[in-house]
Amino acid sequence: MLIFEGFLDGILVGSNHTANSNILFNITGGVGGMQNVIHISSFSTVNDLSIMQVGQGTAGVKTIKDDITATTLSDATVGAYVIGQAIGGGFSRFTTSPNAVTWGFGSAAPVGSCKSGSIYSNTTGGSMTTLYICVAGGWVAH
Repeated sequence: MLIFEGFLDGILVGSNHTANSNILFNITGGVGGMQNVIHISSFSTVNDLSIMQVGQGTAGVKTIKDDITATTLSDATVGAYVIGQAIGGGFSRFTTSPNAVTWGFGSAAPVGSCKSGSIYSNTTGGSMTTLYICVAGGWVAH
């Protein structure tokens, strides 16, 4: 486990050089003025970045600040946050955080609240019950 203390950004990705195909695993923030445990910069190209098991450490610290997708997560922990390749002006992304848009799947219709813009695939769905889109915080079948 990697624990940071006394830095504004625990890990800063893509600030000086291109960062392709990297994995950050089991990281926890600290104290001493830290603002972001992991900060993904948009100054250089960042593709295929996988972040697994990141923890806030201290309340108020941002777990992940992603300048590429304009996403900031302040979850106490994030199990997974993955950025893929640039696609048509955007990026593919998957996260376990309920506070960011993602694409999930399962063998039943989704239930509960969701982040607007998220997509869910029901692998056993039928006509009009296979693809769901989160609109205004609720799931709608398409």
